[in-house]
Amino acid sequence: MNLPVIRKDRVKFIKADGNYSNVHYVDGKKKCISKTLKVFTERVPDTFYRVSKSYFVNTEMIKKVNDDKFTLLMQCGTVIPISRRRWIDFKKKYLTESWNI
Repeated sequence: MNLPVIRKDRVKFIKADGNYSNVHYVDGKKKCISKTLKVFTERVPDTFYRVSKSYFVNTEMIKKVNDDKFTLLMQCGTVIPISRRRWIDFKKKYLTESWNI
């Protein structure tokens, strides 16, 4: 199964769109790939985390974590929801003092 090379320093997040995935790059570009989000979750670096059914984020691109609303503010300004089911695991694995809470 051919996947594009996903460099963690170039990708902000990946958003599911049915059987496709939209890869959002730091330069503002977006690329639609004919693979499901599940395929990406099985093959990319540990710095990425699936925060909901629709989003797979590069944790190094998070600017702020909003504890009250279960959302992430990405460095690019995009707000991404975190499912409540994945919230506790996300906090255990990735929450550090470097993010403004």
